Amino acid sequence: MDLGHGDRWRLDTCPACPAKTLEVGEFDVLDRPGPASRYDPTAGYRTNVTTGLPECVHPSRVRLPPCLYASNHEPPPGPAEHPPPAPDDLADLAAWFGAAIRAAPAESRAAALADAELTARCRFPADDVLTAMRRALSVELERGILVRPPDSAGRAELP
Repeated sequence: MDLGHGDRWRLDTCPACPAKTLEVGEFDVLDRPGPASRYDPTAGYRTNVTTGLPECVHPSRVRLPPCLYASNHEPPPGPAEHPPPAPDDLADLAAWFGAAIRAAPAESRAAALADAELTARCRFPADDVLTAMRRALSVELERGILVRPPDSAGRAELP
C-alpha cells in the first residue's frame, strides 16, 4: 500500500518527523504539537514524553488523519482519494496544496488547484496563499507529477 512514504515524505515532512525514518503505523499522528510532544535529539524526531512513542504533528504533510496508530496499534488507512481539510496553520499550507494536486486525477489537477486556492484564500492572506502555491508547484514539478510522460518524439509536456 503506497501512502507516499519515501521520497514523497522526504519532501513534505518537517525535519523532526518520524515519517522520514519509520513506516506508517510505527508512529502516532497528532493534529498539532502539545506539551507532551517534544523533539528527541537522540531519535531525531518528536516523541511523546510519557509513552516514548514517535509522534508526527503535521497530518496534512504525511497525508494521514490524526490517530494514535502506534499507541493503539491502529492499522493505517488506505490511500486518500481527497486531500485533507484545509489547514489552520500557514506552515502546513504548501503541503496541503501538494496533497490537493496529488489527490486529483491528472485531467482535473488545474481545477483542484483552483478550488484549493479559493478555500485557502478564505483563511489566509492572498500573498501567503500565492507563496504556498508556488512552493507546492515547485515540489510537484520536481517530483514529475505535473509532467506528462514523453510523447513519441521524446518531449514531456505540462498537462
